[in-house]
Amino acid sequence: MIEKQITILDGAMGTMLQTSGLKLGVRPETLSITNPELIKNIHRMYIDAGSEMILTNTFCANAHKLAGTGYTVEEVVKASIRNARKASENARVLLDIGPIGELMAPVGTMHFETAYNLFKEILIAGEQAGADGVLFETFSDLAEIRVGILAAKECTSLPIFATMTFEENGRTFLGCDAGAAAMTLGGLGIEALGVNCSIGPEACLRILKEMRKYTDLPLILKPNAGLPDPQTGEYRMTPESFVREFDGICDLGVAYIGGCCGTSPAFIKGLSKYRGQVTRWEASSIMGICSASRCVLFDGDIHPIGERINPTGKKAFATSLLEGDSTEAERRAVIQEEAGAEILDINVGVPGIDEAAMMKKVVLAVSGISALPLQIDSSSPEALEIGLRMAPGKSLINSVNA
Repeated sequence: MIEKQITILDGAMGTMLQTSGLKLGVRPETLSITNPELIKNIHRMYIDAGSEMILTNTFCANAHKLAGTGYTVEEVVKASIRNARKASENARVLLDIGPIGELMAPVGTMHFETAYNLFKEILIAGEQAGADGVLFETFSDLAEIRVGILAAKECTSLPIFATMTFEENGRTFLGCDAGAAAMTLGGLGIEALGVNCSIGPEACLRILKEMRKYTDLPLILKPNAGLPDPQTGEYRMTPESFVREFDGICDLGVAYIGGCCGTSPAFIKGLSKYRGQVTRWEASSIMGICSASRCVLFDGDIHPIGERINPTGKKAFATSLLEGDSTEAERRAVIQEEAGAEILDINVGVPGIDEAAMMKKVVLAVSGISALPLQIDSSSPEALEIGLRMAPGKSLINSVNA
């Protein structure tokens, strides 16, 4: 049995800024510089309501989103952390990071290196400015949040928290399964993971119950105040109804609670009754691998691995790889999935090839047409590393003398 005391997070920043008269077209993050007293006051209201950890006003403080504002990432991040620090000497300050705003390849056009460098810039600025940790929140793309966490692990020493946003069907907008999210994020060595935004507490708890099967980590619950009224755009839940739906968190291992869109200090004040209470959960015994949408559990059953994406003894396939062509690998992936493979092995080792570059290309191509988890197969450490970085989810390694 694992135990941890519950920590109270804050509520929505955007809701409070809108209530304060945020003008259309103004990037909220720039208010950390242009109106610091407003931001500090919002932080203070949450702290007075019971928040022990507050998020900086940096949700979209990446270079892509700040372009044209006249402010740099470093300026916005530094000002945001300074405001949070001035609001309280006791609350822990988490650097808040949301999605970049572009879809990752193969669904979109943003590549790993671009996303990594955008996250790296925010993270380094946050650590240098004195953040106590970082929260990646409101992600629907497992590949994108993985890039952010990797950047945080490799470029900073900040404790890392991560939440994704799910639909009523238990999947994110881009199809990421709750179990796959928990298995992948939990394997990256972070502090806690969970759900924020999109739906109310009751629906989020259903998703967290599924996540609990796949991770031993403390869980995070930071939901919206229900769904907004389609006519008025206003959120329907009251602080009282919101807090009632948190019943049961102490038996699920939910250790961090707060609010997202539509919540205010009144909601956090209601949640403060959980402050310091102990939450308990059973350790998970599940092991396995996953893509963004499918888990394969190592449960004693046989799980066929398709090993036809391998040039050994396949002259035509080897030639296509030497020519930089991934279409034959894609064709073989489809054939093996239709034949019942549950995992796809990917090997692109041909003499004379830039194996790391080709591994990257093939993993992205196969991930774009197959939902199966991947086994990265190579004797090259560089090819293994790039394959694991590109693969969405948690993958296997098949290596000889690497």
